[in-house]
Amino acid sequence: MYNRHQGTLTLYNLEFQIPHGPLFFFFYNHPSCVGNENLQQFIRPMMEYGLAMTITSQQSINKLESTQSTCLRRIYGAHNRSSTRIMRHLTNTPSMTERFHSLQLKYVHRMSYQPDDTLVSTMTTLMDPPRTKPGIWHKLIKQPLASRLPYDEDSYIYTPDMIKMYRLELLNALHPQFTLLQQCRPTNKVDLIMLIPMLPRVRSRCIRWRLGWLSGGMPKPCHCGTTITKKHFIQCRHFHSRLRISFATADDPLSFLLNRLPSQPPRARLTINRWNRSWPIICTLLLEMEYLQHPTHVEPTDTDTHDPFLLWIDRHAHPRPTPPPSLPPLT
Repeated sequence: MYNRHQGTLTLYNLEFQIPHGPLFFFFYNHPSCVGNENLQQFIRPMMEYGLAMTITSQQSINKLESTQSTCLRRIYGAHNRSSTRIMRHLTNTPSMTERFHSLQLKYVHRMSYQPDDTLVSTMTTLMDPPRTKPGIWHKLIKQPLASRLPYDEDSYIYTPDMIKMYRLELLNALHPQFTLLQQCRPTNKVDLIMLIPMLPRVRSRCIRWRLGWLSGGMPKPCHCGTTITKKHFIQCRHFHSRLRISFATADDPLSFLLNRLPSQPPRARLTINRWNRSWPIICTLLLEMEYLQHPTHVEPTDTDTHDPFLLWIDRHAHPRPTPPPSLPPLT
């Protein structure tokens, strides 16, 4: 549990002092990859200490999951009971159960493929399965991921590939069960709305659209008199016709386009023109939803009218002129 006033994090009756500074200001207040990186680098190592060689109960894993969920909710400024599944998916943050199994896999893999003349290799070879109560080592090699390792000398498996396949299996199992997860990218990668240059308020609206917050919350009436829902807003504001996406292609055309954001500035003129047309419409639709949910919202007026995303998209549209060759020095 995190105590904001004292700046301490309590895990299993152990209290850790968390320093205050610019990084932790981002960690607790800025919903971006910066806060998630601080979670993975500063907070989660405390929770993961010793998990690789430990057989713990599901109750302890649930406590770790709850602690990580609390940190994620503070990063995104969410309610205490908000689901963190989409938050973890946007930043490619594995659950503590996934981390628990991954750390055990790495530990067993390192122990199993040591040279024959090492003490660890000799100990694991001489440890026969006990007849009564199995030891920790024999419990570790029977864990979900560690049990997939081949223990013959001729085969070798790259553990990062096993972890990627394991996480992808879990994602594919959860994907058809949750509507918001179906509208995100079906890969375990950081969502590009967290990385691509764009205005902070536009990024915030994109994240809230992913999380279902921009169209959720307290029921409010639309201009047509119907209660605002995500499905109604898509139909009422004519998302498909304005974004030029057919109904057969996607039920949510906005999420459909967000899933197709380029990871680097495109070079094809057709792609550049398509995003130059679609991106202002996306920003307008998100702003309309913002006004419906918050009638008193005042959009700030920027002195610089250039959109960072459009500047980033047009990076290769106008190549820099080649400088003239330098003249030889006079002799």
